[in-house]
Amino acid sequence: MTGHGEPLALRRHRLAARSAAQRATAARQLADIGAGLDRLDRGLAGVGRLASPPVLLAGAAALLFLIGRNRTRRILSGGLALFLATRRVDGTGNILGWLAGQVVRRSR
Repeated sequence: MTGHGEPLALRRHRLAARSAAQRATAARQLADIGAGLDRLDRGLAGVGRLASPPVLLAGAAALLFLIGRNRTRRILSGGLALFLATRRVDGTGNILGWLAGQVVRRSR
């Protein structure tokens, strides 16, 4: 009986070590993604402070004029879909928090 227990314990130890390494890798990758998204969030917050309805209308008109109606429609619909998808993730738009929760939940 003890002959079977040792290989199983060794296998369990190796799996636990591999799982810990994968969690650490995922955490580093999420931190890298988070750093990039933090810059984007700061930029969007700055635009949000500057954007008033007349500025938004002028920007939309310029966008429509410069790149055309069909391409503008594709860009806006893709952006809206992405925005709605992130809002649906956890109700706050915090997709990184949701991803981190998924990584932790699956590693257990």
